[in-house]
Amino acid sequence: MTVTENKYVTIAYDFSTPEGFLLGTSDRQGPLTFCAGSGDILPGLDARLQGKPLGEPQSFIVPAAEAYGLRDETLVAVVPTAELGLSMPPKVGYRLEAQIGGQWRTAVIAEVEGDKVTLDANHPLAGVDLQFNCTILSIGDEAPASSCGCGSGGCDCGSGGCDCGAEETGESCSTGGCGCGSGGCGCGS
Repeated sequence: MTVTENKYVTIAYDFSTPEGFLLGTSDRQGPLTFCAGSGDILPGLDARLQGKPLGEPQSFIVPAAEAYGLRDETLVAVVPTAELGLSMPPKVGYRLEAQIGGQWRTAVIAEVEGDKVTLDANHPLAGVDLQFNCTILSIGDEAPASSCGCGSGGCDCGSGGCDCGAEETGESCSTGGCGCGSGGCGCGS
């Protein structure tokens, strides 16, 4: 059996930066279950698993454009600290909601210089190619009983559980590095 659209697929995986920095592994977070072709995971990961057989180890690179996208410098802004309304002094790495590019976005404080801060609303893995190593553990017509199913939130599906290692870096799952879509943690939500 091979991976085809609308099949429920469970994989054991690890993924890292091209330099070898491990970002996530099923050894720690457990296998990832998703619905192939439905947008539950990164487009580049989904595309590379299509047609792959059960049980055969796979290794490939997902380019940044097919993962978390390329960096967008319009999502970087320098603003006066006073405009942030913080109750404590700003520190590099803090996450906050800010209006950047005409929209409210989650941003990280990338730099503090005097009375100004640089905010970056790019995903932390924007512009980063990802090395995936995975093995397909199961392929089926229905979501496994132990799975939450595709896109429903929780488990490995984007809004609840976290399979991305973000907790290791102190990031929230929705912005941490994952093998997933724009939301984080196993899906594209």
